[in-house]
Amino acid sequence: MNKPYTRTHIANFQQIISTMLIGAAISLSGCATTAVTEQQNMANKDDPYENINRKTFIFNDTVDEYVAAPISDAYKWITPQFMQTGVFNFFSNLKNINVVINDVLQAKFAQSAHDTGRFALNTTMGLGGFVDVASQVGFRTK
Repeated sequence: MNKPYTRTHIANFQQIISTMLIGAAISLSGCATTAVTEQQNMANKDDPYENINRKTFIFNDTVDEYVAAPISDAYKWITPQFMQTGVFNFFSNLKNINVVINDVLQAKFAQSAHDTGRFALNTTMGLGGFVDVASQVGFRTK
């Protein structure tokens, strides 16, 4: 007849599991160490342009902080919201050209016709795309 598990059986089981987890943690921690090599200052074989990339990143980050961010903050402060929306609509309308080409290349001709109609309506009636007339007429983006 089987005996039910007692507290000693459960305690032994917990001790075995704990020992196994500690042993696994100790043995796997050796895999996480890295050896110090003499070639640490040399370029990485995976990225031979690492030095140029780092300098370019620092330059771009500096330009962003001292030139681009102040210009964008000034634009947001000076330009009224309706004008910002118009500029956003204009560039979104320009992106629709790529969407139409993509639809045709994927043989989605109904979607292409819909997107072409949206582009044509916003370009002609929407003053070059500054006003999103197509959404008001029913040509919603999908």
